[in-house]
Amino acid sequence: MQKFSIRRSLGAKMTLAITLIALIIGGTAIAFSYATYEQSLREQLGDTTTNLARTMAELVDPYSIDRYLETGEKDAEYERTLALLRDVQRNNELVYAVVTKPTERGFYYVYDTDTSGEAFQLGDFQEFYPGDFLDNKPNFLAGNDIPLIITNYEFGWLLSAIVPIKDEHGVMHGYVDVDMSMNEITRMQQVFLRRIIILLASLVVVLAAAAIYISQRMIVQPINSLSEATGNFVRRRQEGSSLERALTELSHMDTGDEVERLYKSIRQMESDIFDYIDDLTYVTAEKERIGAELSVAKTIQASMLPCIFPPFPDRHEFDIYATMTPAKEVGGDFYDFFLIDDDHLAMTIA
Repeated sequence: MQKFSIRRSLGAKMTLAITLIALIIGGTAIAFSYATYEQSLREQLGDTTTNLARTMAELVDPYSIDRYLETGEKDAEYERTLALLRDVQRNNELVYAVVTKPTERGFYYVYDTDTSGEAFQLGDFQEFYPGDFLDNKPNFLAGNDIPLIITNYEFGWLLSAIVPIKDEHGVMHGYVDVDMSMNEITRMQQVFLRRIIILLASLVVVLAAAAIYISQRMIVQPINSLSEATGNFVRRRQEGSSLERALTELSHMDTGDEVERLYKSIRQMESDIFDYIDDLTYVTAEKERIGAELSVAKTIQASMLPCIFPPFPDRHEFDIYATMTPAKEVGGDFYDFFLIDDDHLAMTIA
């Protein structure tokens, strides 16, 4: 029962500790991998969206923007350019894309790839959206590159890449705004999260099982064997059986660690116990022999002293009694008494 309790206690504690460590490491790895993937995914999608915006900007004639806004007329070139922009949008799963002309008050729309009835028409005006769009107003007017913008307005959760349309002299004539749905990023993140959880969970389970198995083989089982051997020694002692060296039942534990040192220490302790038992057995036997001899000497000494009382049963005029109790088994003291004549009693104490 004691052996089972030790095994269960030590094995359970090590299993629990390894499991907790594995869960902490696994959780940390999942969180780190997810954060890294999310950052990498956003950068990748941002680069992709920006490159698509640049591609669309190459499809638009910079000088045509002001002309279309002044005349408000759509010619064959306008329709051809709009068709090309829609092809890029459709082939790359973009939400939509627009070409605008920034002003002090807002944007004038030139192209809108939306095919629904809600699409902006040529010449429609929209004030700057509050937030990042309005904050970047100086950059829009100066024709600078615009950082990626993430918005969640009435059009949904969008990642917007905005690049200027410039002529050969570097003059800005408009901007291409390409929008990609962030819902796709969320979906990809969820897929990645599920896969990384399954992968790391499987890896953690395998590594934890291996660690538990190794700890059981290298630590728990040797300690249980030592506990069993020492328990057998104590049990045989309590049952009064003949004592045997319990650790001789074990093979040599050449583990090279604390378990081996514990084994050697217990084995040395066992050897010392048997040497002590041998010495104690010899001392006890010697003590019993001396005790027997002293008992005989005590008996002899006691028999040499007067020990019959009353010693003079026919003399009623006096009574006498004597005893000698040695400090140890025998002593050097003695006494004697006897009648010298009818009227004199001699006593000797020495």
